[in-house]
Amino acid sequence: MAHFLKGIAVAGEYIETLKDKTFTIIKAPQYEKSADLDNPEKTKEKLKMIVRISDGAELNYYPNITSQKTMANLRGHDTDKWVSQRFEWEITQMKVRKDMKAVLYVKDKQPNGKA
Repeated sequence: MAHFLKGIAVAGEYIETLKDKTFTIIKAPQYEKSADLDNPEKTKEKLKMIVRISDGAELNYYPNITSQKTMANLRGHDTDKWVSQRFEWEITQMKVRKDMKAVLYVKDKQPNGKA
């Protein structure tokens, strides 16, 4: 049986290596306060989800606003009802600050197969 790290954040570069880019939300999403990367003296709230990815790892996922809107359009605005729901990522290379990074976006369609 494989043992995976828990509690680390999902990274686009890792998801890029997986053939199956689906994930399942395994706990009710919650907001947490964190330092604003653009202004460390300020804090902001970020939506945090614990997800299970296709290789079985359970990771923290902090969806961007675009992905949050897509999930709401697909599954409704009550995030408690997102638990056990499957979604799928697509990856876009974007410049983030000074570096090119693999950025995750939730696809705007339901993944094939049941959750």
